[in-house]
Amino acid sequence: MADLRERILGTCLKRAVPKYKNGYSNNELDITQIKKDKLLFNDIVHELGERVSALSVSAIIGVPETGTWLSEQLKDKVRDRYCIKVSRDPTYPPKPDFFFRNVADRMLCSVAERSAIIDGVIDGDSGIRQMLAIPEIGVNAVGAVVVWDKSLSEKHPKLHIPFQALITEEIPQVIPDNSELWTYRS
Repeated sequence: MADLRERILGTCLKRAVPKYKNGYSNNELDITQIKKDKLLFNDIVHELGERVSALSVSAIIGVPETGTWLSEQLKDKVRDRYCIKVSRDPTYPPKPDFFFRNVADRMLCSVAERSAIIDGVIDGDSGIRQMLAIPEIGVNAVGAVVVWDKSLSEKHPKLHIPFQALITEEIPQVIPDNSELWTYRS
């Protein structure tokens, strides 16, 4: 996974205009940038697919927006699974509520015996917990899989389902200019 870590950092870690999002930050880990590197994209989708397959699920549900995009990519790699689309409330913020995009997705979720929740980069487990709060999702979810847990899941309340990250490494809000994290940027 060390090679995958370095490739993700090189492709997805970006210097950001200093901003206040839960404090000052000078970086962003934009996992959607993997689209630019087909080999990295395929490797990540393969790794996520392996972990989802091990959960023996019939449905893949992405946390909006990156998780939704990843789950759509996974459905082609993990056969006999369907992708359920959930959206973020358009009034977000301040209300981070999720809802099903259509009645068919709600019905599919209701009949799924086992489902997995997918996300890209998390800095807490709030998106996953919000997904689990939707009754049709929470009752059948058997695991959550993410590409990168950048704040270490041990710092957050435990989920009632197994949680896996391809990479678990804290990325500070402010990365010094001389940090080794910047050396991977292409």
